[in-house]
Amino acid sequence: MHTLTAKMVGCLLLSSALLATSSALAAPKSATQNATGKALPTTVRGKGVLAVTKLRGTDAQITRTPAFIPLSTATTTIVVPTGKRAIIDASFTAESACYPINAAQPVGYCSVRILLDGAEMAPVVGTDFAFDSSNAGNQGPLSWEAHAMDRSSRGAVGQGVHTVQVQWGVVGGAAGNTEFRLDDWHLFVDAVEAP
Repeated sequence: MHTLTAKMVGCLLLSSALLATSSALAAPKSATQNATGKALPTTVRGKGVLAVTKLRGTDAQITRTPAFIPLSTATTTIVVPTGKRAIIDASFTAESACYPINAAQPVGYCSVRILLDGAEMAPVVGTDFAFDSSNAGNQGPLSWEAHAMDRSSRGAVGQGVHTVQVQWGVVGGAAGNTEFRLDDWHLFVDAVEAP
């Protein structure tokens, strides 16, 4: 038999009072925003892993394109088994360099996104995600660094074959002045059974 001490009872009463007070505070603007309007993190849960696909590339590629284009050979598929629904996760890592051609000209930053069946995976942020930066024009063609990102499907997907594609591009700066180089990349995709 457990006996509650006066100290324990006091802590329980204080905890209950704090909980009641916090629930009486102003409610968030929406389910995805806090009281100040800032976005809240979202949670996705799954069961066991249903499938895994890994894709690797070792040829250096360079772009100056001011729009997202497919990273050559960085497209793969993953199969969700018959009768199952899954959350698709994708992790992309690469050796990256993002640098100006002419430091006297405006320089941009380098962005990557991952698509699932043609739609950007979550979080959906478009060009707001900087995979690498030119450090205000202070990086050079030998400024190689390891960079990474993770994305997940916006919701559970059904059975069948699903396509995952990495896209990359340059954002901002003078036209053609920012060079984005990726090398020695790895794309890891898994399908986790949805609850």
